[in-house]
Amino acid sequence: MACTLAVTPSPAMAADRNRPSFLGKSLYTGEFHAHTSVSDGVQLPPNAYEHVRDETDADFFAVTEHDVMWDIRNGEDFVENWRDADSAEWRSLHESAAKFNAAQDDLVAVPAVENTWYDGTGHINVFNTDWHVTARATEKGSVDGSGNAVLAFGGDNKLMGAILPGRTTTLDVDLRLTDPDAGDSFTSARLVTNNGAVAHDFGKINGNDLSLTAKLNVKDGDYYYVRAEQADGNFLVSAPIWIGETTRGANYAPQITVPAPCRPRRRTGRASACPR
Repeated sequence: MACTLAVTPSPAMAADRNRPSFLGKSLYTGEFHAHTSVSDGVQLPPNAYEHVRDETDADFFAVTEHDVMWDIRNGEDFVENWRDADSAEWRSLHESAAKFNAAQDDLVAVPAVENTWYDGTGHINVFNTDWHVTARATEKGSVDGSGNAVLAFGGDNKLMGAILPGRTTTLDVDLRLTDPDAGDSFTSARLVTNNGAVAHDFGKINGNDLSLTAKLNVKDGDYYYVRAEQADGNFLVSAPIWIGETTRGANYAPQITVPAPCRPRRRTGRASACPR
């Protein structure tokens, strides 16, 4: 899962490498999702950091071990002394990343966790937190799992991930799609909004280096993200841009039903129990 981060460039960064830019920001490439033998991958985090540094041009690399591998104790530990309730693996992941980052400046190691919900909700990666609250390689034999493809998405000169004021009524969209592989031409790009509706379709497109624009009428509670598809069937998805502080139609206060308390009663010759 090759992704990009955007930061304000500094002279030192600019001298280090010629980087693509978008909305005045330099783009940095890295991996947001990886596992080692701490959960269901191979070897250990320091081995992964060294491999990525030595074999790829990535700028950052996150190890997102599954949360089910932490040797967490019982739930009471989280009431007051939650920092003492973390696991040896969790501490080791953070300490190994800090040690690696202090020893070199070619690659930033990011400790992370992949939280899993087994009710069908899915997964979420949480990065660089002090408490715990596979993406595949692109080709067989790939050493870095990175396509080095770029999806850069902005609105009103703000990068994806931004929350714009609720009073915003129009959104000027800038979209850049690039892929160094000429065979990975982009064939479609859509702006998706609330409930999966398509807010804007850029129509039939073709090419591996495209700059697209659009102007949308928006309102408080909207969000917009990009889905761009390629000729080989792969696709890229951006982070959203939100309009306002809350999302229209989202259920922020789910209803929770708690059964009424029941007290077992004994009758002559038999006992009655509460239903399970």
